[in-house]
Amino acid sequence: MTIFKKQFNLVFFFFFFLCFFDLKAQSTDALITSYEQEKDFNNKIRLAKQIGMSYQQQKGYSKAIDYYQKALELEKTNKTPLSQQGETLKDIGFTQMLAQDYSKAKATYEKVLEIERKDKNAFEVKETLEALADICTVSKDFTGAIKYYEQLTTLYKDDQNAQANTYNNIGFNYKKLKNNQKALENFDKSIKINQQIAQKNAGNSDKRGIALTNIGSTYTNEGDFKSAKKYFSDALAIARSKNNKVEEAKITNFLAVNDFLAGNNENAISYLDDAIRNAESQLNTPNKAKAQEVLMASYQIKANIYQQQQDMKEYQRNNQKYLDLQKASQEEETKQRQEVMEKQLEIEKKESELKGNIAEKEKQKMELAQTKLQAEKTQKENLLKESEISRLRSGRELQEQKIRNASIEKQRAQQQLELVLQKSGAEKQQQQIAFLEKDKELENQKRGAERQEEQQKRELLEKEKKIQELKAEDEARFNSYLKWGGIIVATLLSIVIASIAFALMQNKKKNEQLAKRNVEIEKQSVAILKQSEEIQVQSTAIALKNDEIVIKNKDLERSAFEINEKNAELQAQSEELQQNQEEILAQRDFIERKNEELSQQNENIAQSINVARTIQNAILPYKRQMEGLLGEHFIIYRPKNVVSGDFYWMGVIGRKVFVAAVDCTGHGVPGAFMSLIGKTLLDKMIDMYKITNPAEILERMHWEIGNFLHQKETDNKDGMDVALCMLEQENDYTTVTFSGAKRPLYYSENESNQVFILKGDRKAIGGDQNDIVKFSNQVVKLKKGSAIYLSSDGFIDQNDADRVKLGESKLKYTISSCTLKPMVEQEKVFCDLLDRHQTGTEQRDDILFMGIRL
Repeated sequence: MTIFKKQFNLVFFFFFFLCFFDLKAQSTDALITSYEQEKDFNNKIRLAKQIGMSYQQQKGYSKAIDYYQKALELEKTNKTPLSQQGETLKDIGFTQMLAQDYSKAKATYEKVLEIERKDKNAFEVKETLEALADICTVSKDFTGAIKYYEQLTTLYKDDQNAQANTYNNIGFNYKKLKNNQKALENFDKSIKINQQIAQKNAGNSDKRGIALTNIGSTYTNEGDFKSAKKYFSDALAIARSKNNKVEEAKITNFLAVNDFLAGNNENAISYLDDAIRNAESQLNTPNKAKAQEVLMASYQIKANIYQQQQDMKEYQRNNQKYLDLQKASQEEETKQRQEVMEKQLEIEKKESELKGNIAEKEKQKMELAQTKLQAEKTQKENLLKESEISRLRSGRELQEQKIRNASIEKQRAQQQLELVLQKSGAEKQQQQIAFLEKDKELENQKRGAERQEEQQKRELLEKEKKIQELKAEDEARFNSYLKWGGIIVATLLSIVIASIAFALMQNKKKNEQLAKRNVEIEKQSVAILKQSEEIQVQSTAIALKNDEIVIKNKDLERSAFEINEKNAELQAQSEELQQNQEEILAQRDFIERKNEELSQQNENIAQSINVARTIQNAILPYKRQMEGLLGEHFIIYRPKNVVSGDFYWMGVIGRKVFVAAVDCTGHGVPGAFMSLIGKTLLDKMIDMYKITNPAEILERMHWEIGNFLHQKETDNKDGMDVALCMLEQENDYTTVTFSGAKRPLYYSENESNQVFILKGDRKAIGGDQNDIVKFSNQVVKLKKGSAIYLSSDGFIDQNDADRVKLGESKLKYTISSCTLKPMVEQEKVFCDLLDRHQTGTEQRDDILFMGIRL
């Protein structure tokens, strides 16, 4: 249970730390309103998760789970990747843990584990197994906890601290099951690993202190109290040297328990008095909560000792202090639970009122629209009625006028009926002819005007078409200049790098020859030294012979002859030695000249590589172009060597802007060669083929690299990992279409510090790949002010002095903490993070990290 609390509190602290940075997040009411009105699936999922997190921050756990469930149902309906559904299930499981609903939390994390194993994500699997083991421990399912911890021992092969803690936890759970043999076996494994950690971290007092305390606890569990006391004492000395009173009190409690179990009650009480003094001294400091926990444990242990000694007065006094502290702690927990319940009721009431208000507003809006439609309908009907009345009135007046005219005409026609009729018929016929001719003339004029208008429209369209063609020709000419310029630059860089590579190979051969020559010279020098020593020995012998000649005059003549022969031999040897010495001096001079030549060659190569770097930088997008197309952004670009295998790239087709972060195989000169190929192919996809589908661009690049490097006929497996985005701006939104070759896209919404990940496909560009797997597109629509981040793997894979990688979790946390800041400030934050992490160690790979504010 103690193990679980430690990890749980750490997660809880991180959670509230995130909340502190979410000062500009939208209110829950505004989020719910947006959620109810949103139609787009992806946006609705995002809003549901934000509402869930908001309720989680307010301790409204049941409402938080409701909205996370809604997000999960939407993800299933929309068939989002399983990894994304797993992240949502994690949110649900974590909230259930906060609500202390451990049975549901366990079932949820089991589903998460199944998804992560399918996705083969080892890091996430470890975290989920830890959570499941902790849930089982706190719910007293010790067998289940052992099952999960045993799976973790295999996964923690490269992490000694984690492996030691895991074996200790297994032993703890076996002890709860009364299986002492298994408990001792696992405690022994934990001790051995912690001993290795303590030896390795002799200069790191914090890590050494933790390891020593762990060893002591394990020995106490085993019943080896003497060994336990030794390790606890060493850990206590470290805590005292750092003046950490709370840690000192905690370790003193361990010593007290150890002596109490060993039957040494006097020493145990003395240790407890020291622990109480140290803990009480911290009650008015920021460490108050931890000090109270230690103090409560001290009084409880002390009360148990006095009870065993049957000193009831001291037992009651210490037990009462323990009960008072426990009561205060329980009252605080009860108060917090009451606050949670009251907050939950308040949240539900507020949400109910909010939904009622939304429904009432929708009802009022519909009623207003209906009233407006009814008024418009009534108005139209009135207008129709007035029009009908007016038409009928006009018809009636016309009819009456006709009747009056007919009566007058009847009276006038009595006398000259036939004449009038004839004349009227002739005039009527002439009028009809005149009217027909007039209508025909008007119709001809109308048709002529229409033809003239159509002719003007056609001329205008032709002019506009010519203008567009001229613009297109200008753009094509400009793109052609860019393209051929890039090809020329790339060709020059290829020639320079090829020359450098050839020079390096020649230089390497010469170095090898000189090394062999030096070895031979050294052998000759050793032989000459041996000969010199022999000559000295022989000279000594000759001196002795001369002494003998002086003493023995009788043998003088015979000895003189022998001496002359020896002298002649020595003279010949001396001349030979002189010649050898002259040869050695000549070889030394030759080596010095060769070293000078190599130094000059190295200087020339360094100059050539610096020129290559200048050319490589020239093929990258220039600053003014990126500012014009991307706006606010930053780029962290750190080659491991002078030239780099990482590069960033931009392209434009119409209103579509393409941006990519590319990580080529290798670094230095080989990586630079691949970067030229990658840049040329990306330009080709945009400028020549006009492809606007990111996934299709990656598929075509994979095919082109295979042909370009003849990978099917050779063993060449070089290629690259790519994060490619297409950005399309529409009013206050930008549609981001992402396709990744083993690289992800990180993004955060406007005015929110929550970080989302679009994972790339598990397929690289180039090399031996599974061609059945195709690259895919992922689309997200982001508001103005949102941010996206692209990178190579050099950033998260950079290790520190202890060979620990920076990791994706720390990167996500850093993005979350600063994503609302201006990009200039963000760049400083990420640079400082990288510099701190790699202090005391070398850069292991090329590093590229980009941030863009949409």
